[in-house]
Amino acid sequence: MNHNAKSREDPVRCRVLAQVVDIQDLDPRNEVDNTFHLCNIKLRNLPIFESVSSSPFTPSDITVRMDPHVYESVFLDQGVFIQTGSACDISLVLWHNHGQKELDSDIWEAVDLSILSLSDLKEYHDFFTTQDGKLFLSLSNPCMPFDYAAEN
Repeated sequence: MNHNAKSREDPVRCRVLAQVVDIQDLDPRNEVDNTFHLCNIKLRNLPIFESVSSSPFTPSDITVRMDPHVYESVFLDQGVFIQTGSACDISLVLWHNHGQKELDSDIWEAVDLSILSLSDLKEYHDFFTTQDGKLFLSLSNPCMPFDYAAEN
């Protein structure tokens, strides 16, 4: 993202496990904010983690911008292309752009991404269903209620 489009506010950073629902290639010549992103990817919650959360599972989609360097690093590191249906471990940054000339909304940007295998997903799921995994989730995600004392 170019420095003119970034706000002076600190961005929110998070790591998510999600599935790619759609990939939309962008033509940088047509981009209003000249950020030269390669594509927008639409992400959705992975159903395998439904049993991990104590709250009802509601599939939700978010659209994330991806720089060409992130896309290329996935191919160079893992030898695979990001495609619809890919399960991913993604580091995201939420840029707050309120008050900018051309932009008046928040923008999610993928700053790191790796493709997950089925065995990776199973390992994450198995860990998140343990007491330590639930404690980890409660500490790393304050929105997810978990009473550690009640579970012991």
